Amino acid sequence: ICGNDLDKPAVQLATFSLTSPLLMRQPLRLFDRDAFTLEPDLKVSFRDPSDGAEHVEKLGVFRAIASNLPFVAQEGRKTYGEAIQTVNAWLEEETGEKLPGRSDVAAYLPFAFYDLLEPGGRMGIIITNSWLGTAWGEAFYERLKDFFELRTVITSGAGRWFSNSDVVTNILLLQKPTGNAEPNHETDFIVLKQPIDVLEDDTHAANIAALIDRGTPQEDVLTVQRTN
Repeated sequence: ICGNDLDKPAVQLATFSLTSPLLMRQPLRLFDRDAFTLEPDLKVSFRDPSDGAEHVEKLGVFRAIASNLPFVAQEGRKTYGEAIQTVNAWLEEETGEKLPGRSDVAAYLPFAFYDLLEPGGRMGIIITNSWLGTAWGEAFYERLKDFFELRTVITSGAGRWFSNSDVVTNILLLQKPTGNAEPNHETDFIVLKQPIDVLEDDTHAANIAALIDRGTPQEDVLTVQRTN
């Protein structure tokens, strides 16, 4: 398990959260780096908690990736100009198409993470809902289908998930097809009817996760609409 954030204080908070007697002899694989620069062969440094010695290993690939992608306003795009160009060049080489210029910065990251996800692996990302019903969102959706199975789109029907932000968000659950598997392009659009604070109970959250995974609606909990 690895954790990464460009913001160093966020990495420190994550380190404190993971501090546990059960993990006292395990290196905490947390680091600060621009997510656009991550790749399987990247060498990352950690500290051995027993003696403080530096430990270097390759990042490798993952069975699962979870990310709360950054909400970057259009005026902040210049900071990520080179990364956007790199992803667009890769998309154009692989599919003949790029993402439109108005695309959110976060829209480029699933493709930047593609090589980090092993075949059959899943990726869960939180992204603004601005991709729904827009021209760049349609292009984003088509490019996602070129590389992933978009299994689930989850949105809230009971208020925003982030009370300190005006941004309305979705969760996208993506799966990287295995080499021989026929891609499944059925997508479940799920609306949660319960506020996010209800999910703080682990048992209840696990039950809802099971319903989402099966695509099973339940009155007063969630609705499901399946599309091809």
